[in-house]
Amino acid sequence: MPETWAAVIHGDCQNLTESSTNAARCCVTSPPYWNQRNYGTDGELGADQTRNEYVYQLANRLDIVGNILTDDGTLWLNIGDGYHNKELVGMPWRVALELKRRGWILRSDIIWHKTNPIPAGGGVTNRFTPSHEYIFLFAKQHDYYFDMQAVLEPLKHPNATITAGFGGHKQSGNDTYSGRVYNADELDGRRPRDVWSMPVARYAGSHQAVMPELLAERCIKAGSEVGDLVLDPFAGAGTTGLVANRMGRNFLGYELNEDHAEEARRRIRGDAPLFRQVREGR
Repeated sequence: MPETWAAVIHGDCQNLTESSTNAARCCVTSPPYWNQRNYGTDGELGADQTRNEYVYQLANRLDIVGNILTDDGTLWLNIGDGYHNKELVGMPWRVALELKRRGWILRSDIIWHKTNPIPAGGGVTNRFTPSHEYIFLFAKQHDYYFDMQAVLEPLKHPNATITAGFGGHKQSGNDTYSGRVYNADELDGRRPRDVWSMPVARYAGSHQAVMPELLAERCIKAGSEVGDLVLDPFAGAGTTGLVANRMGRNFLGYELNEDHAEEARRRIRGDAPLFRQVREGR
């Protein structure tokens, strides 16, 4: 694996305007959710804004991200919902629709199915336990980079030898896949579905909400190549950077909380210190 670098900058990602345009191949990020946590940092997103102000401020920052992405770049946005005054807010789709209004192209709404969700607290007995979040795949233009081969899943029937190929008629009692027959020798794998089942990350550090490494890995595999620059404007504990460096990509992250920024640097540096440079700025 080639030597990689990571820069985790303490500051607001609005300062990305100072960076060169068309630099990053993809952005994989999970911003602070609205009205759920307070990280104790002045000016942080999600803590004090109204719903509409949160959408506006987040969309502004993601528009700046768009200026840093290559023309064929993609934005992978992980965002969860929450309740306010005993009503589900619908925040992920409020954000997604605003980004669409601003010209972003929404290509997929992916469901992250949490296999180990946190039970609803407070004696809630009149609704279901939340066990999913959204990952929105946005592109700047219709012709964008996407490496399907890198994210293919194993075939359900890897030994199938039916020669009719895709589009065959449904049959009962044989090795068909979703009612469509195929020859496994002719396929490298199955195209991923838009429901991803994976556990919530367990993390011993101080950051309260950490993206699962598997989630970041899948987005980075599909959205970039070895040697590309991966961006995260809400770096948190540095999961995107950690995974990007492991996969031979470079990383640029912004983090408003100074303690979390340093924590991200230590985490990335400690993962494989001989093969990467981790610094505060570019």
